[in-house]
Amino acid sequence: MTVRDIVTKITEKYSETAIFNMITEQMYEYVDEEEIEEYGGLYDAYEELGRGEAESTILRQIINEVSHDLTIDEYCEISDTLCDIWGISTN
Repeated sequence: MTVRDIVTKITEKYSETAIFNMITEQMYEYVDEEEIEEYGGLYDAYEELGRGEAESTILRQIINEVSHDLTIDEYCEISDTLCDIWGISTN
């Protein structure tokens, strides 16, 4: 499969809403209840402490579902393209 084929397959399978729900669920892996209370909510705590880990984890999972035989360049191109499509950041 080409990079374009993989991106198409992923975007057909996962809506933007589904991706954001998956990322939100993953955020709980990077902040705990005390931090959520301290920062006034999940998103504020994650923004301060998470720094893109949840997004990276979800992207890695969905890309690996489609293809395991990617070069680093192909993986990065797919990841960057998906970030642009869905407006997410892994930094």
